[in-house]
Amino acid sequence: MSTATDDDRLAGPARAWLDRLNAQQRAAVTHGARTPGAGFSSGPLLVIAGAGTGKTATLAHRVAHLVLEGVDPARILLLMSLAS
Repeated sequence: MSTATDDDRLAGPARAWLDRLNAQQRAAVTHGARTPGAGFSSGPLLVIAGAGTGKTATLAHRVAHLVLEGVDPARILLLMSLAS
């Protein structure tokens, strides 16, 4: 029996959007794992980075990833604090 890895599951166009991220952003976006019988699970995720480093894009990609993993959008809480 073979087990699909994240890269196997996210082939083609579904993976192309992750290719735009650097390693740290991708790690934040794909934080968590699918648990057999329990759906997708992950603990809280805190992203702290300087200006112009792609925090907003990372968080938008995170929400997209969660939805693609089958998480109910009503169960996603995204808090952002922006200073100008």
